[in-house]
Amino acid sequence: TKCHLTDDDFKNLIPNLPTSVRVLDLTDNFCRSEVITSIGPTLRSLNLTNQHPGELGGSLDISLVARTIEYNQTLQELDLSFNLLTSGDVCDLIDALEENTTLESLNLMNNQLDDSAMLHIGKLLPQMKGLRYLNITANRFGDHGADALFRGLLRNYQLTRLEMPRGFDAQNKINYLVALNQGGRRLVKADDILVPLGIWPLVLERVNMLSDKEMARSVRASVLFFLLREGTAMIDCK
Repeated sequence: TKCHLTDDDFKNLIPNLPTSVRVLDLTDNFCRSEVITSIGPTLRSLNLTNQHPGELGGSLDISLVARTIEYNQTLQELDLSFNLLTSGDVCDLIDALEENTTLESLNLMNNQLDDSAMLHIGKLLPQMKGLRYLNITANRFGDHGADALFRGLLRNYQLTRLEMPRGFDAQNKINYLVALNQGGRRLVKADDILVPLGIWPLVLERVNMLSDKEMARSVRASVLFFLLREGTAMIDCK
């Protein structure tokens, strides 16, 4: 972290890292491509915050990041915050998440993502099977982009944490859908899950036990109502 290493430095460093390394924090360096091509099969978390885009004649190679994670089966956390990423950069990355099912956390905070990026994310959210956490705070999209996120979340049952700017017209609807996911909406909406009757009390108890910090009390009540209503409908259909 904060060593101001360049790709030339990484060429010497990466081959000498233990093969058992699971977490790699390279915040505040000048990574362009060398680290990306060296992601090993044991790496679980990669932090590439602030790779000084535009300095030393280059920026982080996001297209290479996208190609690398597309079929990666081990990386679970990726932090690309503070890299001046454009909407085009992120579209390549989001395309890769259609295939990737193991990346659970993606931080895109403080970049240059506008409505077009949110439109693309919203379009592909239903196909993302692994992503649980997404941070898109401090970007440039507006209500149009937030509406696209809402439409995508209508058919995404995996995302349980979404950090984004406040004040959009669709904010409450987005928060509600994310809360439903956190409460277990996938159990009643996904076609590939058949929940045994005896599991439902445990599901409802888990939601009821969430702290106010994890889920506001009023939202928790709405989530419980949704699960009771939809769960009962499923049972009646059997």
